[in-house]
Amino acid sequence: MPSQKQEFSFRGQTTDLLLLFAYGSFLELGWTPKYAGPNAIVGYTPRSWNKYDDEILVEANSEIMSVTGPAGTYDNAIKEVGEKIIENVKRDDKK
Repeated sequence: MPSQKQEFSFRGQTTDLLLLFAYGSFLELGWTPKYAGPNAIVGYTPRSWNKYDDEILVEANSEIMSVTGPAGTYDNAIKEVGEKIIENVKRDDKK
């Protein structure tokens, strides 16, 4: 299945912290986190009566994070979780 990917750079952030931000972003968006590993977390967008849920993969490695989802989800899920993660990192930086 074709997929789309977006990458983000977060200076000074660790892999663990970036995955924590991703997990929190999934929860804030009402998405279901399903699997997690040392460098990645997988979650699903909500399913509706006319659409299956989309699998979203967030991978982190040091200061780099990538968000991958099915093709056609960029304007929706990938962009939405990316913006939420950025918002959460900025909020944490202000503390």
